[in-house]
Amino acid sequence: MDCLEALAPAQKQKLLHFLTVTRLTAVFEILSPLHQHVEDLSFLKKPILQFIVWTTTDLEPKPEHHLCAFPPHIGIEIARTLGLTTVGYELLKPSQVLDKMKQIRQGYQFEGEVLYFLDSGNHVIGLLKKKTVWYIICRAIREKARASASGMIKQKCVFSITKSVRQVEQRLSEIQSWLGLSDSEITQWKNVGISFLKWTIKQTELQQLSVTDIVEKFPVIWKRHLEESGLTDHIKVECSSESLGDSCES
Repeated sequence: MDCLEALAPAQKQKLLHFLTVTRLTAVFEILSPLHQHVEDLSFLKKPILQFIVWTTTDLEPKPEHHLCAFPPHIGIEIARTLGLTTVGYELLKPSQVLDKMKQIRQGYQFEGEVLYFLDSGNHVIGLLKKKTVWYIICRAIREKARASASGMIKQKCVFSITKSVRQVEQRLSEIQSWLGLSDSEITQWKNVGISFLKWTIKQTELQQLSVTDIVEKFPVIWKRHLEESGLTDHIKVECSSESLGDSCES
């Protein structure tokens, strides 16, 4: 509602008229500084909505409309003319897709991108979520830290930091195999991940952090840990064609 109320009266009327006539559904993503899971959204003063795509409300849409009502780039331009804040986009040739996927994999401080595939008639025939190595590993470390902190609080008498460290190492080794990362690359990530795990447990013991903080404010405490430890998560990775599979996209 805040998004709608922020529009000028004429823009609001235009948007509502468009939705009434077309009977389309607008799909958004919400970015909130109150719920930061991996990406740092601290720069936001309040939650915002970003338009992604239009979808049809038909229960049995035509095959070319199964994924979205318009080609994504056209849908975004329509949304912009209606006054909506949108995600960005770029158009790629088929020959550019592999290089783009490598570029995404090597990205830093963002989750990834979604690739929409169109046929010669501009109909969407498929989509692929491609995530950065940075996001995949940070998310895995966050989940292990959350589970360990929760376990320590619930059963402190039997909690084992050694076991938690081993679980982080095992999880990152699995990711190394899936993504084809080198031993050097994953060793750097293991050093950062284990350091964060131990730091998080200590901060939780001192009641400086809660399990909720680890989940809802991960980017903030992750950055704080990096600053205090002098470590970096800007770890360059090489991506082969074989490493671009989707085994651990989540």
